[in-house]
Amino acid sequence: MTRLGSGRTLAGVGLFLLLGLWAPATSTAQVTAPAAPAALGTIAQAPDQFFTRGEARLRYREAGRGQPVVLLHGWTQRIELMEDLADSLSGRFRVIVLDERGFGESTKFSDPKRYGQAMVEDVIGLLDRLRIRRAHLVGHSMGALVAAQTALRHPGRVASASLVAGPFMSDSVAFGRMTQPFVQALERGDGLTEFLKWIFPGLPDSVAAAFNAQAMPGNDLGSLIASMRSMGGLMLPAGKHLGRSTAVLIAVGTADPLQPQSQALKGAWPEAQYVEVPGANHDQIRANGATVAAIRRIVQQRQ
Repeated sequence: MTRLGSGRTLAGVGLFLLLGLWAPATSTAQVTAPAAPAALGTIAQAPDQFFTRGEARLRYREAGRGQPVVLLHGWTQRIELMEDLADSLSGRFRVIVLDERGFGESTKFSDPKRYGQAMVEDVIGLLDRLRIRRAHLVGHSMGALVAAQTALRHPGRVASASLVAGPFMSDSVAFGRMTQPFVQALERGDGLTEFLKWIFPGLPDSVAAAFNAQAMPGNDLGSLIASMRSMGGLMLPAGKHLGRSTAVLIAVGTADPLQPQSQALKGAWPEAQYVEVPGANHDQIRANGATVAAIRRIVQQRQ
C-alpha cells in the first residue's frame, strides 16, 4: 500500500511526480525530507547484497553508520522507492533497506502461505546475517505490520518500532473485507487502478489508469495477490502490547484513508508516540519532515 514501480523509471519517479507532488489543493504536507551527507553514501550508491532463508533469496542494501535502522517497505514497493526516507536517516544511522519477499529483486511466490509471518522471520534472518543483536525497525504501510509483528514476536531484537501509515484493521476478517475488491480486480486483470483511487482519495481517473499501466509490469501479479491475501494474518492481536523495552512511534497523514486505524492503534497502545501530519497522504507521510524527525528522536532515545 504505497508507491509502485521498479527503479528510477516512470514507475518510480513518475509516481513521485503524480502522487508526491500531486495533492488536494488544501494540502499543507511537507514532502521533502533533509538529505543525508553525500560523504556517507546513499542507498542508490550502495551495492545489492543477498541472503537466503529457506527458499527465499532476499536483497538488501545499507548505507551510513551508527545505530542499525531497518526499513520495511509497503505493498508493491522495493528498495529504490525507499531511498528518500533511507537517505534522510543514513547521515546519522546505519540504514538497511530490505526487498521483502515477493517484491523488488527478492524471490517471488504465488502461495499466500509463503508470506505473512514468514516476512517477520525474514527480518530476524537479516539481523542474524548482519550480526545485529538489536535494531530499530521502520515500516511503511504493509511494512508497518511486519515491523509491529516482529517487535511482538521478538521483543529482544527490536529497540524501537516506527509504524508509518499501517493498515491496522481490527482483525483478519475486517482486513479481508476491505481488500477483497482489490484482490478481485487483480484476478480479473484490472490491475491496481481502483486500489490507487482508494488509497489516494481524489486521484483523477486518468492519472490512476496511466500510472497503473506503467506500474503493473514492474510487479509480479502472483506475488501481489498472494501477499495481500496473507496480510490479514499480520493484524495485531487485540490486547497485545509491546513491552517497555521497545519504544513505539505511530505516524499517519490526515489525507490517508488508513488514518482511523492508526488512531485506533494509538488508543490501544497509549504509551506510543503519535505523529499526525495535516494534509499528508499515504505516500507523502513516509519521508515527511515531521515523520523523519520523529524517527530520529525515537532512535536516539533508545541507543
